[in-house]
Amino acid sequence: ERNGFGLGAYYVPKIEWQESIGDIEGALETLREREAYGRDGMSDCEACEQNKKIKIKLIAGKYEEAIADMNEMQMRKLSCAEVPYDTYCNLAYYLNKINDSKAKEYFEKGLHELGTDSSAITGLSKLINYISYHDPEQALLLFEKYAHWHLNPEDGVNFEVALNFLNLFKEEKSLTLSGLNPTLPFYKEEGKYQSQDLYRYYFTIVETLAKKFDERNRTNNYKNQVNKEVS
Repeated sequence: ERNGFGLGAYYVPKIEWQESIGDIEGALETLREREAYGRDGMSDCEACEQNKKIKIKLIAGKYEEAIADMNEMQMRKLSCAEVPYDTYCNLAYYLNKINDSKAKEYFEKGLHELGTDSSAITGLSKLINYISYHDPEQALLLFEKYAHWHLNPEDGVNFEVALNFLNLFKEEKSLTLSGLNPTLPFYKEEGKYQSQDLYRYYFTIVETLAKKFDERNRTNNYKNQVNKEVS
């Protein structure tokens, strides 16, 4: 405001921060503030704004509102580099957590939208998490093909992807994963793995980063996410 700019860009980091500390009611209020303010030259793209609104509503348990916002997105043909792919992934993931059959539709749409850019791994890990509950074999095939997209990510991506992979390896069993990329740190040329070893690998990432984030943020939000996923 001091420099003559509008508040459009102010809402992006504010909502991200509130999501990070688990203040979802606060994030919903900021969404309302953003809509009341309107758009200006500093706003995020419309597709990204709609995508964030849908995700926050899914986390808040406002599923019908989120689906209505998704329908609006489709009607208005809002899209960008990551949307609606990311939106489909979020809907598949969160609707699956409440056993909503519509999750399957969004899983299929998300998989259809998947491109060749490794930055899509965050959304893809949500699709893998979804299908791990319904078709473990398909989940493992997707993991084999794309697990190396998770290499050297920033911490936020590292946490989320590792968390979403955990359900693949909860059940103790021997696995044959001959299609894994050799660049993975746990790669074995013979392709034979124990699920508990892979579970420990990803859980160590999740546990370490959850502690780091919560100490920084002075909350238990990331610890709670881990507990919810593994319970």
